[in-house]
Amino acid sequence: PGGSVASHIKVACCAVQTVVKMYNSYAFVFVGLKGESYCEASVRTFEVLSADGLAAVATDQALHDVMHTCKQVALWSSLLVAFLLGRSLDLIGFYDRSWQEIIVGPLLCMFLASVVSYVMTLTMGRLVEACCCTLMILYEDPHYRQLMTRSQAHICQALDEVTEGGTLTRGTAKGGSSVYTDSE
Repeated sequence: PGGSVASHIKVACCAVQTVVKMYNSYAFVFVGLKGESYCEASVRTFEVLSADGLAAVATDQALHDVMHTCKQVALWSSLLVAFLLGRSLDLIGFYDRSWQEIIVGPLLCMFLASVVSYVMTLTMGRLVEACCCTLMILYEDPHYRQLMTRSQAHICQALDEVTEGGTLTRGTAKGGSSVYTDSE
């Protein structure tokens, strides 16, 4: 009653695409960690996500929110730098120029800034996504969690505090390493 069949199909396709993309992100962690085939990794991914799928969805959504903010910051920073460089290289100006030069200079700077920010955030986004997915898989698997606790105790402590609902405050120990304390 509220919309057309086509709009409902588009929403369903978007939801399926989002789930498959998230599922693939976690499955490729097992491919990288164990060298398993994708089929074996997808079975292990299903086991992990069926145990704590809500955490995976929350992690994925938070990651996309953070990356959206990073993309905006990168775009506006790149535009600012491009206009400053364009002005200092005399690509942007208004005097003694034809109207084509007045238009093309800023457009060229905007185009180059957009390309640079897209490439920066695309590369950074994939790295951050891979790190978050790997960290969640490692944290949820008892074998990997034990190894991680031995090698990176402060990270496990911080993750434990966050998953238990506490609020962490970061401090510095005498040796210069980070220490997390619960501020409840």
